[in-house]
Amino acid sequence: MFTRLVLLNTLKKELNYEISLDNPIPFLEWWLKRSSFALQVNQNSPKMSLLKFTPPYKIDIEFFSRRPIGKGEKKDELEMDDGEIEEKPKIMDSSELFINIHKDGMPHFTAECISINSQITIHHLAFLQSRLRDPSKFLYDDTPKVDFNFLSLPLQNDIKNWLLRIGIDEDIGKFIEIMALVRERDLYKSWIHKYMKFIE
Repeated sequence: MFTRLVLLNTLKKELNYEISLDNPIPFLEWWLKRSSFALQVNQNSPKMSLLKFTPPYKIDIEFFSRRPIGKGEKKDELEMDDGEIEEKPKIMDSSELFINIHKDGMPHFTAECISINSQITIHHLAFLQSRLRDPSKFLYDDTPKVDFNFLSLPLQNDIKNWLLRIGIDEDIGKFIEIMALVRERDLYKSWIHKYMKFIE
């Protein structure tokens, strides 16, 4: 009985602390209004989507919550040629995303990407017969894929310019990274609340 009350009290403190950190982030609302993307959040899942129609394309960008660097954790260090030490982002500092672009009567153009420090890096491109349902299987199914880094620089730049023209702008990486952290905290608060209900 005593240990249950101690645990419940600790959970309440943790929840109150997380709630105290809640502050509106004006950039998120500003970017959504400016970009005309609609944010879709799955209430019981870390998955989120940004949706937009830019004729003739339907754009669906899928991304996920992530965990921030915890107390006592450090970024990887990378030694430079001049002896200086530079912090290298860990994988936990990045946000994976999948850009799905569909045109009626055509396969789905899908780009597997990662966003680090608000910069989106494209890794692989593919044409899928239907919208990507399980991102974890993207690299392991039989669909032919193109490694973006193997493309010529002019082609890489033209693809980036095309994505920019249809609405995937420079600030989308920043939005996704912030939203991924916000969502992670929301899910954590939800978990604490469920745990409290479970032991009350």
